[in-house]
Amino acid sequence: MEAQSTSSSIIEEALGSIRSTTALGLQKYIVDTYDQYLNVAEKAGFTLKTLMSTMVAFTVGTGYLNVALAFWQGSHFLIDGETSFMAVVAIMLVTKSAAFCVLGVGQNAETFTTAVTAARRVFRMISRVSPIDSMSDQGLALDQVLGNIEMQNIKHIYPSRPGVVVANDLTILFPSVKLLPLLAPLVPEKAPLQSSSCDSMSLSMA
Repeated sequence: MEAQSTSSSIIEEALGSIRSTTALGLQKYIVDTYDQYLNVAEKAGFTLKTLMSTMVAFTVGTGYLNVALAFWQGSHFLIDGETSFMAVVAIMLVTKSAAFCVLGVGQNAETFTTAVTAARRVFRMISRVSPIDSMSDQGLALDQVLGNIEMQNIKHIYPSRPGVVVANDLTILFPSVKLLPLLAPLVPEKAPLQSSSCDSMSLSMA
């Protein structure tokens, strides 16, 4: 179930950011990763289905064997005069009802297994200890933070268009508490810095 959930999350993220996925040429990587998780889920699902089918078959067979045993042993008691026909029928019906009640529980065993697996994953996420302790006073503490962000000598090329350089030797400074517009040529589904009304994007760095 965990592998199936992970594969669904991969596809959901890929489709949610399909422009970035296409621009960066990640289609094959995502498909291969999705297939790997599907193979794991397929093997686990086949094993689970086999175990569930075996258990249900065993439960059904046990129910009918109980009915056969009740008739067989009851016939001996009836011939020996130790019991009546109505008692044999009543015991058979009780045995059959009990056997098929157990069968009803066995049919829901797969649902119980899925619920336990999901609960285990949720509890593991809840009880996970973060490697970063936000309340700790250890480590290096900065005396003053200006909030300026500077990027130097940036070169950016899309894998799907290796011959086109989007940014070459770009150096930019984002001052703190300032709005800085970034202008870029409008290329449909390719340019990362664009808006619906104009070819610009404003970044607020606090």
